[in-house]
Formats: sequence, C-alpha cells, structure tokens
Amino acid sequence: MNKTLQPIFDKLPIEQIKTTIHNHMLPLTNILPDKRLCRIAEKLIMGILGGQTPVITVIARQKSKEAGETWAVAKSIYRWVSNKRFTSQELFAGLYAIGQQVVETEQMEYLVVAVDPVNLEKPYAKAIEGVSVVHKATPPALDGKARLTHGYPAITATIVNTQIPVTSYTNWFSYETADFISQNQEIQRAFVQTSHLYPDYRLRYVGDSGLDDQKIFAQVDDLGQVFVFRVDHLERIVEVYNDRLQRWETEQLGDLTSCVPHQATFQVMFTHAGQNRLDTIHCGWFKIRLPQTTRELWILVADDETMNRQLVLITNIPLVSQKIVITTCMSLSSFLLFHPFPFHELNCG
Repeated sequence: MNKTLQPIFDKLPIEQIKTTIHNHMLPLTNILPDKRLCRIAEKLIMGILGGQTPVITVIARQKSKEAGETWAVAKSIYRWVSNKRFTSQELFAGLYAIGQQVVETEQMEYLVVAVDPVNLEKPYAKAIEGVSVVHKATPPALDGKARLTHGYPAITATIVNTQIPVTSYTNWFSYETADFISQNQEIQRAFVQTSHLYPDYRLRYVGDSGLDDQKIFAQVDDLGQVFVFRVDHLERIVEVYNDRLQRWETEQLGDLTSCVPHQATFQVMFTHAGQNRLDTIHCGWFKIRLPQTTRELWILVADDETMNRQLVLITNIPLVSQKIVITTCMSLSSFLLFHPFPFHELNCG
C-alpha cells in the first residue's frame, strides 16, 4: 500500500463498512460450510468495492498491504471460487435471499424490475467452452457501427426502485451448448423466477427495445404483471382505437407516433455528464392492440423539445390519467441511465 495514502485510509469508516457488509451478506454466508469461507467472501466484496471491478487480481491488490502479498490474496480468492464444498447454484440462492431481505425491510408498494439482456465480450477467445458470436455496439467498430465478436450472452433482472438495487435473476449462457433453446425462454425464466421470489408484490417489468416482442408481452401478461418497454419496431402494424367513431382502425405505429397530439407538458431540470439542463417534455398517449389479438396495450410518446429527441414506450398499464403517465415514465427512468431521459425529475404530486 502507498504509505502516503495511509492517513487518508485511516480516516475511512472501515469497521463500519465491514459490519454493514457482514450483515448484508448473512443470507449468503449462512449457507457456506466453513467460517473461513465466509471471511473470504466478505473480503471479496470489500475488494470489489475498493477496486470497482470483479477482476480477481485487482481485488487482491486492494487487500494487499505489503509488497508480494497480492499473489497470496489472489490465490485464496481463486481457491474460494473453485471450492467443491458449495456450488454456483447455492451462491445464486444466497444472492437472491439477500435481495429478499432488502425488499422486506423497505415495504415497497410495487417493485420495478429491469430485465436487461446483455452480451459479454471475450474478443480473443475461440476455444473456451460454449463461446458464442455476439453482437456488440459498445465500443463500436472503426466505421462507427456495431460489430460481431466472441463472447457470451447474459440476462439479469434487477429491482431498481429499492435503496440498494438487488438481483432477482442472473444467467450467463451460450448459443452453442445443447441446453440452449432460445433467448426468449431465458427472458421468460427471469420473469418467472422474479415472480416466484416475490409472490406478494406487484411487479412492473421494464426494459429497453430488445424486449419489444409480442411473445414477451404475453409472458408478462400470463404472470398477471405489468410491463413498460421501449419500442423498437415502429414499422409494425397496429390497431388504434378511434374514440369519435368508436371503432378500431389499422395504422402503422410510426405514423401514429409522429403525429400524436401532446396531452401534457412538463419542464424538468436534470443533471447529466456534470451539466444541469432544463428540458421541456411533451407527452402524448393512445390505446392500441396488435392485429388478431384482443389484448389492449398503450403507447406513450415523450418528445424532448430541448434535445430534439423522442422516446416511445409500450405498456399494458391503462394510461387513463396524467399521474399514471408520470409514474409509468418514472418506472423506466432508472433503467435509462445510458440513454438519459429526465423522467426521474418529474413530480407525481
């Protein structure tokens, strides 16, 4: 450790942080067969917090105080990860139990669950078991477009409206192995498991445009829950309800979103990339259904006048009042951190 930093480290509330981590991890450490394994698990979390990364060598460097100690700490973590006395499924069970503990203490009216399919990149891997070809847009190729690379697809479901976000499902899978059926089924497992973990709560699933799929809408409906997803397929044909003529009419969704009348306008101040910006947001919404179905859905269109951009959402929540529209927008705000839209500043009062 750099000795010039020692006075700074001495002022940090390390013991309080250790106590918080110990109490937070009890549902997981209670299932480990040895107290030594519990201590390493807590040190592992401390190292992740200190290094801001799950890379074991960096974690070990955070826990090392003397020259040459990093490798010894790294070896202890590698032994813990490869220990045969517990399985990855038991660790997942402990992780989900931690989430249940957090949610129980907060007494939420409903839970906002962000379901996020993501591709993990292993660009130089070719012979690793199950390595797949995945689509990556960040960072882009030299021509600025998305590219294909080696890696693994993964899916996480995270409850984002608690003080501490908690994971209700996580899975890292492969397109190449025999147990893979489809990505839609992996997404359905996230919905089903989250519903089983929190049967007494109303769940609101939110997601980016990758979840704009009729099969996924049905999966959430079958569980009796609600969803808010970003629209990707503006070219789809939908049936829109004409209130004046009291009938359903067939239109292209993109044509409807380009001319939807604004029914509410908000001015919001938000901070992004260290800058404060006052934005004017115009919202319009209307009821639709997909052809050959009777399920009623709602489209919410938010136009950002200041930045000249538009966000289109699809939901099965009936948008019958301005307050419902605002809470629906806010449900998605925590998930749109990488595509900032200032919904989190809207006031529901």
